[in-house]
Amino acid sequence: RLAAKPPLLCNHTRVTGQASSRSKMSYSSEAQVDEAFNAVSNTFKSNATKPLEWRIRQLRKTWWMLEDNRERIVTALNQDLNKHRQETLPVDVAGIQNACLEALAHIKEWTKDEKPRRTDPFNLFGGARIRKEPKGVTLIISAWNYPFMELFEPMLSAIAAGCTTILKPSELAPASERLIAEIVPKYLDQSAIRVVTAGPKQMNYLLERKWDHIFFTGSTAVGKIIYAKAAPNLTTVTLELGGRGPAIVTPSADIDLAAKRIANAKFMNAGQICVGVNHVFVDPSIKQKFIAALSKYFDEYRSGQSR
Repeated sequence: RLAAKPPLLCNHTRVTGQASSRSKMSYSSEAQVDEAFNAVSNTFKSNATKPLEWRIRQLRKTWWMLEDNRERIVTALNQDLNKHRQETLPVDVAGIQNACLEALAHIKEWTKDEKPRRTDPFNLFGGARIRKEPKGVTLIISAWNYPFMELFEPMLSAIAAGCTTILKPSELAPASERLIAEIVPKYLDQSAIRVVTAGPKQMNYLLERKWDHIFFTGSTAVGKIIYAKAAPNLTTVTLELGGRGPAIVTPSADIDLAAKRIANAKFMNAGQICVGVNHVFVDPSIKQKFIAALSKYFDEYRSGQSR
C-alpha cells in the first residue's frame, strides 16, 4: 500500500525549497570525511543512539523528509535518469516511506530480548537471554540507478538497529546527490547521521576508516574492492551486486501476458534494475509467436503508449 498516513512527530515543521541543480557538487575533503567519521563514532560511543526513543524519532523524521520533498525528488530523478513521476512516487518515495512505517511498527519486537530455545546443560539453572546490540558505525554507499532507495532503505535498518551512519550517495546521479546532501542535515540528527560526497579517488580514503559495517550497492568489480578494503579490519560487509535476470517461457504460458510482463521488467527504471530481464529462454515451438508479442510491447514502450 502507499504510505498515505504520516507517523506522528511532535513540533513538525515542513521544509521546502526549489529543485536541485543538475551541476555536479564538489566532493568532501579528507578533513570533512575525518570530521564526519569522528562525529558519528563519538556519538555511537556515547550510547546516544541506543534508546528506542531516538531511533523512532529518526524514522519518523525520515518519513517527513520524503513527504516534504517528494516533488524535489521527482525533479532530481527526472534530471538524473529521465524518470517519470508515475514511477518515482510509488517506488522512490512511497516505497521508502512504507519501509519507515514497517520499522516503526516492528522496532519494539525486533529489539526486545529473546530467550534461547536450547540451553547448555551446565546452564540449566541460569537465566540466559539474547540481547541485540547495535553493530556500531556504518557506511552506506548508494548506486546511481536508485540513488534514494538504495541509500535510505539501508539507513532505516541502521537507525532501527541503533547504529550511526555515514551516507555516500552516488556521484553519477548529481541532482539526487545534491538534494540528499541538502535535506538530510535539515531533518536527521547530524551527530549520528552524516552525508559525505566522493568520487573513486575520495572513496579510497573513505574506505580506510575502521567501519563496523559497510553496505554497498553496485557492480561486482567495485564490490570486490570494498571487500578487500574491509578485510584488514574484519569489517562485515553487505553487497547488493548486479547479476543476470533470465525469464523462461514454456508452451503452456500465456504468450501475450508473458511478453507484456517481460517488456515491463525490461523497461522499468530504463532497464537499470537488478530484477530486469536480460535474456529469455523460449520453447522453440512458440518462439516466433513470442517474438511478435514482445516486439509489439517494445514498440508501445518506446512510443510511450504502454499501460
